[in-house]
Amino acid sequence: MLSQRSSSTDPLASRSFAGDEALDAHGSTRSRLIEAAGTVFAERGFKDATIRQICSIAGANIAAVNYHFGDKEHLYASALHHAHTTARHRHPMDFEGCGTAEERLGVFVRTFVTRLTDPAKPEWHGKLCAREMADPTGALDGLVERSIRPDWLALSETCGDLLGEHAPKDLIQRCAVGVIGQCLVYHHARPVMERLGGPVSFTRERIDAIVEQICAYSISGMRELGRRSDAAPSRRTPA
Repeated sequence: MLSQRSSSTDPLASRSFAGDEALDAHGSTRSRLIEAAGTVFAERGFKDATIRQICSIAGANIAAVNYHFGDKEHLYASALHHAHTTARHRHPMDFEGCGTAEERLGVFVRTFVTRLTDPAKPEWHGKLCAREMADPTGALDGLVERSIRPDWLALSETCGDLLGEHAPKDLIQRCAVGVIGQCLVYHHARPVMERLGGPVSFTRERIDAIVEQICAYSISGMRELGRRSDAAPSRRTPA
């Protein structure tokens, strides 16, 4: 059974993925199963979702789950992987041509916000990923290694460049988390935002404004923190 807590066991560790194309590699039945599974898992979670319900929605028999995925655990992990990576493939993180850390940060923020607010993304994608983050299973380990860590390393390197050579690792990590948090709030807090200020429409102009704001806040903050890190050794009293 797939643990409802973080585990070192990755259900998909022995499988490889070639992107979104993998979804249709085995035909429409597999695609329907992933879409149905994602919807049910997002609403009910791994424990309460049933293969029978998923198959009923997908118009497939239970044997099809065994054939395409092996078991419920692998079906869940496949749906989670698909939910998290679809937007990544639609909106790749492309740093080509970026000559400065400021430019790299702009690319990261724009790409991340665009992925989060993509109107073509099914609702269950975000709900399933949010549920997994709130109550992680063993599938999260593989997701981090295959999809999340590469972007995290790129962002951490960028933050380190903005902070300067004397910035401690913990500060770099906190700044990277701060950038991600500013992006995520536009997705996770959207229901509250709409209740406070009315309907939110993520037009190109609005995304431009969001990216400019996040980058301005982050760059100014990191430059100041970097100056403090540079000055810190000179303020210490000799032993």
